[in-house]
Amino acid sequence: MRHLHIPRSAPHTWIVAACMVLVSIVVGSIVVGSTSAFAAGDADNNTGGKANQGAQREIPITISGKGPWYRLTLPMPVRFAAAHADLRDVRVVNAEGESLPYSLIESESTAAYAETQISARLFPLYLPEKSANVSDLRIHVNAQGRIVEVNTPSGSTTDTLKLRGWLLDLGAHQERLQGLKLQAEQVPAGFQYFSIEASADLRHWQAWPEGQWVNLNFDGSQLQQDAVSLAGGSARYLRLIWRDPVDAPMLTGAVLASSTTRYHDAAMTWSAPLPAPALQEDNSYVWVLPLALPLERLRIAPLPENTIAPVTISGRVYPRTYSGSTQYRHHFALWRESVLHGQRSRTDTERQPAWQILARGVLSRVNVDQQETLQNEIALPAFPVQQLCLQWDERGSGLSGAIPELRVAMRERGLVFLARGSAPYRLVMGDIDAAPANLPLETLIPGYQGAATLNKLDQANVAVNEVNEMRAVASVTTPAAAESSLRKYVLWGILLAGMALLGTMVWQLARKSGDQR
Repeated sequence: MRHLHIPRSAPHTWIVAACMVLVSIVVGSIVVGSTSAFAAGDADNNTGGKANQGAQREIPITISGKGPWYRLTLPMPVRFAAAHADLRDVRVVNAEGESLPYSLIESESTAAYAETQISARLFPLYLPEKSANVSDLRIHVNAQGRIVEVNTPSGSTTDTLKLRGWLLDLGAHQERLQGLKLQAEQVPAGFQYFSIEASADLRHWQAWPEGQWVNLNFDGSQLQQDAVSLAGGSARYLRLIWRDPVDAPMLTGAVLASSTTRYHDAAMTWSAPLPAPALQEDNSYVWVLPLALPLERLRIAPLPENTIAPVTISGRVYPRTYSGSTQYRHHFALWRESVLHGQRSRTDTERQPAWQILARGVLSRVNVDQQETLQNEIALPAFPVQQLCLQWDERGSGLSGAIPELRVAMRERGLVFLARGSAPYRLVMGDIDAAPANLPLETLIPGYQGAATLNKLDQANVAVNEVNEMRAVASVTTPAAAESSLRKYVLWGILLAGMALLGTMVWQLARKSGDQR
């Protein structure tokens, strides 16, 4: 049997050849990566300030008014179609394809402050001269709570009674009382002090800060103070009792200043009904949204009659769907983890986080005295979630086999853009790699003054039916992109040819080593 003897130089030859192959692979990878980077850079440089060519969807915008600024509210289908919950991928472009400057806006809770005046009905309080016990007075009211008359204590005569104060009926006002202004036929000179008590039912009285009435004449000048600051509480009745002098002035009117603060929740945008899923074994339903969104409310319909269903709402963020080069980086990260830890790569489904409870509530629909009471909405904490789970408690009536439809709501969002170029304008979105491009409103609109400025802007709209039929933007292949692709294929060809040449050299070296035996 013949044995193959490899000269001592042969191993070194094999090592050199192997190193050459590895170097060629590394160099080729760098060259190809650089080519891709240059191609991306060429594509960006050739856009000429136009919208990102990687955007996936578009929808026409209709405008009304002269502009140049327009305000647009984004319906829920647009929020679902965006690549990011913060709308960083949304752009506004004109007919020439230029990106227009814009600002994102969000609905906020508001508080409206209003002042009103209340003219009170006056009832004099006559008491014995040596008595200040107002509980002896007999007050008659009608079914609506309005005072009809006030009778003096029994056994008293007109000669022994003194006007000690006044009872004020404010009517069915629930506003907070800020001030009181008194009117009289003749205001006595000097300082007058009187106690102020408030009540809602004429039985329970609460003392408020003391009132003071001033009427002074000095060197031909008159100083008069007939307005009294109140505690800011609410009351149906006020009782004023003078303490010095004993006799109260004869009032002709009393006007109270009240204030109300009405709070308005931020406007919400509701989705169309989401498809009803199948009932799980644990009495739960699971819905999957297109992306993780900060939901603030949900609505379940329909509810069967006479339903009492305690429910638990849970949510979690579904693993993100990767695309493009990001996908390869993600798979490489999984492969690297499996190599370092000696584990097999797990799928995205296996990586799902645990459910987090968002809210608990009761869904109900009950007929009481031929009137239906319906509670089918539940508030959510606005945490970003992509999966929602509704699980009903078996102790309640459940949903009685009804297939629920889910509507979700978020705080209304929109944008303001500065129109230029030619119409029609378009809303473009869907680029997963887009960076935020919105400007602050103070920068977009010189002299911006908050809501007063926004309310004066002309309106722009997108039709909901057009949003639902949102189409993909046709990909544009520029000459630079075609040239970059050709260059990439040429370099790949050179790399493969070089590797084939190196393989031939290794094979020839192996033959020579065998022949030298």
